[in-house]
Amino acid sequence: SVISFAMPVMLFLFFGMPALGTPYLPGLDLGTFMLASFAAYAVSSVMVFNYGVTIALDRGQGVDVLMRASPLLGSIYLLARTITAMVLGMVGLVFLLIVAVLAGVHLPPQTWVDMAVRLMLGSIPFIALGFALAYLCSPSAAPAVANLLFIVLAFGSGMLIRIDQMPVKR
Repeated sequence: SVISFAMPVMLFLFFGMPALGTPYLPGLDLGTFMLASFAAYAVSSVMVFNYGVTIALDRGQGVDVLMRASPLLGSIYLLARTITAMVLGMVGLVFLLIVAVLAGVHLPPQTWVDMAVRLMLGSIPFIALGFALAYLCSPSAAPAVANLLFIVLAFGSGMLIRIDQMPVKR
């Protein structure tokens, strides 16, 4: 959906772009670090919400029953949904990276490609999470559970908060 593509871009424009050029780690500025974090957010949110929640909603509307009555194999249907989620994740990622280049992020081409490949491979567990969510939750509860899980994972992983701002055990 449009929100899945727009949210990481808005987060980058509001928080990442002003931090471009701010030293963070050796050889890495804070804005570029935040770009990578928001790129992970862009890909993983598509997998959890656009994949998992929509399968749960389709299940609530009886689409799975209709698919069982059709000659289409269930595995082919799920593979098509998975490929669609991967393509949408890549579209969201490319959109964010184009905005980042226009905003002034300068990285070698190999770094852009490497980041995209790693993020797409890293999205596979989020597809599994979305799939589990789709079949373990009721269709009406799936969006709320997805939001709860995703926010906890996003903050706990350092995707939405810098590592140096995480709480420390004293």
